[in-house]
Amino acid sequence: MWIAACILAFASIAVGIRGDGTPPPTAPKISAPDVDPLSGTFTESVHVVMVQNAQQAQIYYSLDPSAPLNANSTRYTRPFYIYSVGVVYLRAVAISDVPGRPDSEVTMRRYEIKQGQRRLPVVSPAASTFRGSVNVSIASEDPVEYRTDMEDHFTRYTKPFVLDTPGHHTVFARRVAAEGKDPASEVTVTTVYTITPPLRFDVSSNCDDCNHLPTRCVPFTVWIQGLQGPARMFLTTGQLGCERRTHLLVDTATIDVDPSRAGYKFATADDPADVHVCIAEDDYGSFARVPRRNGATTFRLGEAPSSRACSTLPPTTPAPRVTLPPEDAAAYSNGGSEENNFMSVGNVFFWTLVIAVAFLVMRAHRQRMANSQDWQRPNAQRRTES
Repeated sequence: MWIAACILAFASIAVGIRGDGTPPPTAPKISAPDVDPLSGTFTESVHVVMVQNAQQAQIYYSLDPSAPLNANSTRYTRPFYIYSVGVVYLRAVAISDVPGRPDSEVTMRRYEIKQGQRRLPVVSPAASTFRGSVNVSIASEDPVEYRTDMEDHFTRYTKPFVLDTPGHHTVFARRVAAEGKDPASEVTVTTVYTITPPLRFDVSSNCDDCNHLPTRCVPFTVWIQGLQGPARMFLTTGQLGCERRTHLLVDTATIDVDPSRAGYKFATADDPADVHVCIAEDDYGSFARVPRRNGATTFRLGEAPSSRACSTLPPTTPAPRVTLPPEDAAAYSNGGSEENNFMSVGNVFFWTLVIAVAFLVMRAHRQRMANSQDWQRPNAQRRTES
């Protein structure tokens, strides 16, 4: 028993612990905590991380230089952000859980936070008007979230996106808010885009025995959608598309087109081939291929039915002002009749007759007025004139 007591006493002295479990007054201080980042100047909120280097101890910190730093200060439990603009002094200390053990040295940091020097997200392209669609990208040094005026919540930005609905659209972009920070406090960049309908074409035929498809020797209509002003158009079978005008569709020519009309009638005796629709806008600049509404780049000109002859072809003429038909060409070919899209001969005759009758009525009325004034003159005056 005496030997065991001696061994226990020797061990207690060796590790520096009193018999009551408390460290002796001369026990060394515990290690100070590490604080990241180091002191410096920042243009954004500072993300603070502390690391405990001593066992059986807790980290306490303060952002108030005048307040005492002890166990009544804020206990560190997880990383946090400092948002305050200006100079912030941070002090941190490790306090042992063992009573009587000295606290660590104080770790100090000085952070100067400046506002508005970190670049905001950049939305590209710049606000403007685009035909058909626009591909939007966002560049930023930080994680970014965005939304459009068609959405009610922000989405983390990961890759470019497309806006293709005609109209005005606003893109809102902002940096992802730090943990614990109100997202609405981040500066939001807004960019407004105007999307106009794309320039497209479609084609139809009023030929019953052609399955309403464009066919040689049979008139067909090319429909244009999305013109923004006067332009020029031609049809070509050349493999280079619109680069050259040496392969215009036989019996056709370059014609003027404008937004007030949608349909233009053509007829050709050319051989069956794939046909490009070429249009030049912007004061008749270079010609460019126009895509079809179904996404194709050409339409196929078919062979004429055996009952059709190419001896007499009508000239290329613009159709009266109409709206672009439905997507299905056969649905708007009217089964060989144009009475739904074009003014019939009967209508022309009717309005001509109405105008002629009105003219005759007005002429007869004026004659009656002249005769009435003549009979109202004195008889002697009429005899003298006679």
